[in-house]
Amino acid sequence: MRIRIFALVLGAASAITLSSVAPALGDGDDYTADDEADDEEEDSEGGIIWHYDRSGFYFIAQGANYIGTFRGNPTSSISTSTDDSFGAKGAIGYRINPHVAAEVQFDWVQGFNANVNGSGKNFNGGGITAQVKGYPLTGRFQPFGMLGLGVAGFEIRHTKETRFKSYQADLMLRFGVGMNYWFTEKVGMVLDAGYSWPTGASGDLDDLDYASFGWGFIIRIGRD
Repeated sequence: MRIRIFALVLGAASAITLSSVAPALGDGDDYTADDEADDEEEDSEGGIIWHYDRSGFYFIAQGANYIGTFRGNPTSSISTSTDDSFGAKGAIGYRINPHVAAEVQFDWVQGFNANVNGSGKNFNGGGITAQVKGYPLTGRFQPFGMLGLGVAGFEIRHTKETRFKSYQADLMLRFGVGMNYWFTEKVGMVLDAGYSWPTGASGDLDDLDYASFGWGFIIRIGRD
């Protein structure tokens, strides 16, 4: 089941991202300052035509719900369950052209509680990811796919029998889909769903995958 969900989400993220990146790289036209100088053109009735795909820096602030999957050893009869958790996400990015953006995302997760055969484990931490976003549409409504690679780090508290804590870090693959909805050329809303997959070979952190569902705001900075 986990492999099937992994494949579906990764396939959707890859399809959207690649379909957006390929035209931007292959049409031979750069999105330059000259193009942006024409942004505030007028329509036939004298009104301003708004452009929501300007290049430039932006930042994102989001609340998020995290759903963890603690796998344990799939060949054993270990019983596992994981509580959901709330946290926060933020990102600093740069819109390279209308169809492509690059960003660094930060996650903070508070209190995944995993129950492993009656023995509790509590995960507090988060991750940092460098990722690319592809935008097939460039109007007010902008769906996107995202792919990234980063590092996850968690404090793990073993809460019942052992009562000790440890710290673990691991490489992490992240992929997902989402949408921007722009209220103005500078301020918009962001909704997204992502899947984070620590890729190490051993340890409790390698057993913890998690999905995130985020909601918040995007603000473009540095240009009128």
